[in-house]
Amino acid sequence: MCTRGLFQLKKVSLYFCDMGGSSKGVRDFLKSDYLKEFLANNPQIQFNFYLKRGSHPGISATYVNGFIKDLSLRNKSHEDVLDDMLRVRNSFGRSALSHSGDKVYGSNTVSYTHLRAHETPEHLVCRLLLEKKKMK
Repeated sequence: MCTRGLFQLKKVSLYFCDMGGSSKGVRDFLKSDYLKEFLANNPQIQFNFYLKRGSHPGISATYVNGFIKDLSLRNKSHEDVLDDMLRVRNSFGRSALSHSGDKVYGSNTVSYTHLRAHETPEHLVCRLLLEKKKMK
């Protein structure tokens, strides 16, 4: 994802096995023109490729904000690997923050008079003090 014109992805580490069946799509991706084109179009990203025998393939993406996102590439085709590379490039590295408050579904407005009707004595004193301070 671009923020102020800069992609947030800083570094990609691609892990794969040279013999395992679950890494076939990653090995095909490494031999394809997709990788060359992706590297040419994204010179700002540092790429590391690691051979890890006996383990499933995956991507570890590091972002400028320090977040790290790990993504499994197990049994994916070379097109799916490219889609996942684009997905990590176009994201921030962390999931969206959840909203903990009440959900607002409508946009019904409330008048100022209605708000004043629910004012407590403490609120009234604060409001009067603020109005008095503004007059000075």
